[in-house]
Amino acid sequence: SDPDAPKPTIEATVENRVASEEYISPCSLDTDGNGNVYVVDATGGSVMLLQNGDIAKTLSIEGANAVKYADGKVYIASGGLGGKLLVYNSDLSFKEKEYSVGHTPTDIASFGGDIYVANRFSNSVSKISEGIVSHISVGREPVSLAVQNGKVYVACHLPDDAANGDKVSASVYVINGKSAKEIVLENGSGGVKHIEADPNSSYLFVSTVVARYQYPTTQLDGGWINTNGIAVIDSNDDSYINTFLLDDVTLGSPSPWGITFSDKSVFVSLSGSAEIISLPYGELMERFEANKDNTELINKLGFVQDIRTRTKLSGEGVRDIAFEDGKLYCAQYFSGDIAVLDNALAESTILLGTQPAADMVRLGETLWYDATKCYQ
Repeated sequence: SDPDAPKPTIEATVENRVASEEYISPCSLDTDGNGNVYVVDATGGSVMLLQNGDIAKTLSIEGANAVKYADGKVYIASGGLGGKLLVYNSDLSFKEKEYSVGHTPTDIASFGGDIYVANRFSNSVSKISEGIVSHISVGREPVSLAVQNGKVYVACHLPDDAANGDKVSASVYVINGKSAKEIVLENGSGGVKHIEADPNSSYLFVSTVVARYQYPTTQLDGGWINTNGIAVIDSNDDSYINTFLLDDVTLGSPSPWGITFSDKSVFVSLSGSAEIISLPYGELMERFEANKDNTELINKLGFVQDIRTRTKLSGEGVRDIAFEDGKLYCAQYFSGDIAVLDNALAESTILLGTQPAADMVRLGETLWYDATKCYQ
């Protein structure tokens, strides 16, 4: 308010900046079934191999976005406009192949001897078959892939629809040869982060935010503006079934991200509150089957409240998760480490290096993703 007060300068701001590559930002991880964990550091531009809780190998890859272990190989999606799929051996000591794919590859799936890559900003999936790359058009911003019932499914982050239309919804696509069939999610669905195949059924689970954009913006209570849930798709007939909510009546489950299964539970990471929701598989599916035809299911706050467990993690920005051998591995983007939950949901941490103190830019990004600053 004082016109004579000294103004902050650009130079002063720059002096306080931390180079982005100095941060450690795990965004994607996968396990190999033998206790090894592969982790992508998004800002550091690297892929790490973790063995027995220690870093056994660090591979520098500029623009690394995602990692997937399949058939004894490690597949790494990297780059932006000129996206690449890199194929390494299991100990990351040798690059076997490299393929040009699309704009910002973000996920990888292996099926039938072929490799599929979701290209977020090309709105396409690259299929690599016998070394030949072809491209299949899908919807807006494909970010996650899953294989179920002999088919490849593609979850798109955002709707294609006009914002003033009667229906505005993200979609999942199922690849059929050189084309893809669209499966439209519930109206208002968007911010999709992950699709995961249920190993015990023909279903697929999709993490999504459901915007109540047709409601008057008169209150925030009880999910009046946004709710958070899991959309369910049946691979038998490639149909959308319904969406159940993860939110409690007065406490949201903000920004559901990763989904994974154990033999007894379903786990969902809540990026906005640094929590893991665990749901007993049998009880959840019994309840869902009894309500899957209910058109009001999408509005049922507290649908899983009495059967779910919310576990607060010690870090910030949990995103991708993977379960193996009684352990749930959780990539914590902003704290730069891996949280590990055992069967009793007790937490330990795998450090990936020394995280520098957040500058104003990093702090701003952290706050942008932090829903605990918001009501309910």
